[in-house]
Parts: sequence; structure tokens; C-alpha cells
Amino acid sequence: MISDPEAEAIFRQEADALTESLQSGLLTLKAAPEDAAVVAQVFRDLHTLKGTGAMFGFGRMAEFIHDFETAFEAVRDGRATVDADLIRVSLRAHDIIIDMLAGDDPDPAVEADVLAALHRVQDPTGAPALMAATPAPDAGGEGLRVSFTLPEDLLDIGGNPAALIAELTALGEGDPALSVCFEDLPPLAEMDPARLYLRWQVTLTGDVSAQDVEDVFLFHSDRMDLRIEPLGTPKAAPATPAPNTVHKTAARGTQKTPQTRVEDHIRVPATRLDGIMDQVGEMVIAEARLSALAAETGDEALADVAETITRLTAGLRDQAMALRMTPLSTITGRFHRLAHDLAESTGKPFDLQIVGEETELDKSLIEKLAEPLMHILRNAVDHGLETPEGRAAAGKPERGLVVIEARHSGADILIGISDDGRGLNPDMIRERAIENGLISATDQLSRDHLLSLILEPGFSTATQVTELSGRGIGTDVVNTMVRSMRGQVMIDTEEGQGTRFILRLPLTLAIVDGLLVQVGPERYVIPLAAVSAIQDMPLGLDFGDSVAKVLPVRGELVSVLSLRRTFGIDVPPAKHPKMILVQSGEGHVGISVDRIIRVEQTVVKQLSPLHRDVQAFGGASVQPDGQIALILDVAALGHMHGRRAIRPSVEVSV
Repeated sequence: MISDPEAEAIFRQEADALTESLQSGLLTLKAAPEDAAVVAQVFRDLHTLKGTGAMFGFGRMAEFIHDFETAFEAVRDGRATVDADLIRVSLRAHDIIIDMLAGDDPDPAVEADVLAALHRVQDPTGAPALMAATPAPDAGGEGLRVSFTLPEDLLDIGGNPAALIAELTALGEGDPALSVCFEDLPPLAEMDPARLYLRWQVTLTGDVSAQDVEDVFLFHSDRMDLRIEPLGTPKAAPATPAPNTVHKTAARGTQKTPQTRVEDHIRVPATRLDGIMDQVGEMVIAEARLSALAAETGDEALADVAETITRLTAGLRDQAMALRMTPLSTITGRFHRLAHDLAESTGKPFDLQIVGEETELDKSLIEKLAEPLMHILRNAVDHGLETPEGRAAAGKPERGLVVIEARHSGADILIGISDDGRGLNPDMIRERAIENGLISATDQLSRDHLLSLILEPGFSTATQVTELSGRGIGTDVVNTMVRSMRGQVMIDTEEGQGTRFILRLPLTLAIVDGLLVQVGPERYVIPLAAVSAIQDMPLGLDFGDSVAKVLPVRGELVSVLSLRRTFGIDVPPAKHPKMILVQSGEGHVGISVDRIIRVEQTVVKQLSPLHRDVQAFGGASVQPDGQIALILDVAALGHMHGRRAIRPSVEVSV
């Protein structure tokens, strides 16, 4: 296929973007079949994918896309309409393209069925070719008159106007007639020498087809104005092309001056961004050591330099973090496709709404987030939404509703996935948990703890195993993946009204602001975004042999965890311990520590594979003095002492 690894990587990236855009466009047309702009987008995606595929050795794929493209050319030209059948077969064709890009040969019978379906959708009479009724102006040997403008930024992307014109004029017989129109030139003061403003007209004689001309401009046709007329056709005004005229026009934009040019972009491998982030992390550590050294020596000149380095490092950190931020919209396209397939496979029509697609988070999180969200979406449809008959009996609209919503919450991201289905039955969850041995019949559980049992391995409320659920792996996978991202899964439900899963995730996994605390000789970092308050522990409070106590804090009973007891630190307790109140789920939990040291920028270092099952920590950081401080996983700690606090053996102090 492609011999140059760098060229192959670029082609793969472009192909992924085009197929994602194609799928998104098809799903948009399902809801808005009359949207001409989306039809044009689908056609452009197909045309570009066909051209680049052919250039990089995917000849069979290009041939397949040609028939696919032909169907949407008919839609674009108004000779066919978009309906449910066309969307259905187009999505199947999209999947075949994905297989071909992966190097897999599709089943010939499936491929033939899809192509036949594309023809049948557009030509119910069974004509042998979809476009046979409207031939292109291939000129029958007389010749063609070609009028065109080129993309204004052709020089910026490495294009060669002279080479394109030479290739075009070589198609005809004899000397072609070439003329230039200057009427689109802007005033001299507004002219950018790097822009193209001219319109060319070329007369080609002999046996030249419109397809030959289009092939010359294959990679620019969606961004230029191209008009092709048989020589026998009288010249028409630009606004009213003559019959049988190929007239392809793309928006040329209104930018005429350098001041309004679109911002330039550079494609950079993700590994390079990761390398930059690693270096910035090391600079943050070095800057902290420099600041500590300046404070110890009392040297004013060194302190001034340290302050400057601190400011520059903070700016560099923010810029590097911005490079890593990616909008949620980069993965939401696949959710629309999944929703389409789920509605058809389950027989449950529903609408999917996505709110906050522009919300940005670290690219390393985006890459891991798609699978848990798809698990929850499947469960929402399979377990949550009722059948149309069930919704009618419950007095609900025939179509269900699933909403995915993302928003920032401090230094965290909250992603909610809610449905308007039947909701969860706590009594059924309790029965299944007892049957599976997760709890005993005598355990007294809070409502939140009871709901969280569906996240345990092997738990399922499905009465039978289907393609979508019933194997007890969906919510467990979600919980495991979210925990691996130092996140937390919360559940809210109302029987008969619906269920909402909430994923709380850190904005980034690279550098966070942390509260450095000490317990005995050990140091720990608590992510500052999770901290709600700091206060003194009650005088004389003794945890004894208990790991947690329940104390009244700000009008609510809060479970307080002793890190000393949790981690088995065998030293005398501090005289004046502190309590860090942190957000956990919809409430708070407390963490008892001996001393608060300072607030600092914390570079997160991942733990080794040997420590992957240690749930209390989300990583480690290197301190300015070279010591290691473990970063506490607040969600995991809240889960741990939230459970302990409801056990009868835990003493309650008020």
C-alpha cells in the first residue's frame, strides 16, 4: 500500500478524520434530511477519501466509494432524496470503508448487497446504473470550455497553479486557448501576494471528458469554483449555467487581506506533546527545589531569579497543558452511531442529546473515556428505557431520551449520562447482591452504597443474557476504567423516572495543584480541587481501634478517616491534628492528618505495574528535597470509609 511510514501515518490520520466526519454527516442527515450543507459535506468527504485512497494504493476502496459518491451526487443535484433506507445502507457502506482501510477484505456478498441497495434506493425502477439517466457532458469529441478559480490559499498548502494549468492544457489536442479574468482582483492596498484571485478559462478541443478535467483538480475540487461546458453550448452568465453543465462551486471565503487569514495549524505527533509535558514536569520539580534553596539561603538575588523562574514555569505549564486539551466532541460522533444501531437492534426508538461537546479535558483521558461511556449508553437503552408499549402504559412519550452532558466543576470534569426510563429498583439490587454473596442479609446499607453495588464485579440485574447485557461486566468495566483515571462513578435514580450515571474525572493527569500533608514521618498529597475546608480535629478525640468516626461538620454528619489507622503508621498521634474536608460524590468526607505543610504544584508520576491494585493512591510526586509523597485517591478513600461508616461496629461520635 504505502511505503513511506510518515506518509502512511498522515494518510491514516486524514482517513480517520474523514470517516468520522462522514459518519457524523450521515447521522445528522437522519434527523435533517433536507440539509443541503450536510449533503455537500458528505459528498466532499467521499470525494476526498476516494482521491486520497486511490493515491495511496487503496484502489478497490476508491472504486467502492465511487458508487457511494454517485448516490450522494444525485442527492446533491436534487435528483434523489435522503430517506431512512439511504441512511441505513450508507452506514453499512461506511463500515465497509473502515474494513478496507484496516486491510480487511469485506464479504463479497455483503459488498454486492450494499452496492445494489445504493442503486435500488435511488432508482426503484431497477436501472442498471444509478446515474445512467443523466450523463455528464463528455463532449463527444468536440471539446470543452473550462472556467475555474483555484483555492486562495493554494500556495500555503504547497500547491502549484502552473503545474495544474499545464496538466489541464495537456488534455486537449493542438494548442489550447488560455485566457485570464482580472475582475475579481481586490484593490492593490488589500492584495496579499500569497493569495490567488484570478479566474482562468481554457478551451480544450478533441476527445476530452469532464471526468478527465475533474481528475486534474481532484484534491482541490471542494474548495474551488469549476465550470465545464461542451464547446457547442453557448456561454452562459455565471449565475445561470447552461444545461448539461458541470458546475462545482465551493465557498471561497471573504478573506481578502492578510489580517483576516485563518490561523495556521501544525500537525504534531502526540508523543512529542507527551515529551514536552514530561520536560515541563521536570522543570516544575526543579523550580520548586530552586525556590526552596533561595528561601534557605536568604540570598535576595537568588530569590529574584527563583521568582522569575517560577513565573515562567507556570506560564509554560499552562501553555503545555493547553496543547494537551481536547474537546469531548472528538469522540461523540461514535455515540450517535451507537445510538442509531441500538434503536434498531432493541426496537426502542429514542433521541440522544449531547450537551457540552466543547468541554475540554486532557487527551489522555479522552482516549480512555469512550469505552466506559459506550458501556453506560448501552445499559441505559437495554436496562433503562422501556419498550414503546411499556412507555405508553407509563404515560411517557413513545420516544425515549438519553442525555450526555459534560461540564467543568473546579479542576474536575463532570460527565452525566441520564435516561428517562424505568429507573433502578433498590430492593431488586439488594436481593441480587445477597444472591451473589456481595452482602449479607443483615447488612444495613445506605441508599448510595446500595446503588454502588451494581458497579461490583459480576453484578447484574438482567434476567437473561443478550448481545448487550446480562453478563455482569458492563458497569464493572466502567468503574475499573474510571478508577484508573483517578475518577469516581456516582449513581442517582428515581424509580419510574430514570437513572443518571455521573463520572467525575480530573481535568488532567499530568500536573495538579496539591495540598501537601504529613502523618507521622510520611507525606501525602491531596488534590487541591477536592478540598472544601480545613479545620482542627476535636480535642481529645481518640480513634482507638477504629479506622473511621462519624462527626458533625457544618450541619451534616461526616465520616472522618484516620490516615494513621488506614495505613498502619505506628507513631504517637499529633497534639493538634487537622481535618481535611474533601468532596466525595454528592457529599463530604473528612481525612485526619497530623500537619499541613503547604500548597504546591504536583507533578503526577504513575505508580509501577506492581502497585496497580493499590486503590488508595493515584500516583506519586517528587518533593524539592528529593523525598517521595504519595498522591491520595480521594474518591477511593471516600468509598472505603463510606462503607465502614455504615457498619454497626463503627462508633458514632456526635
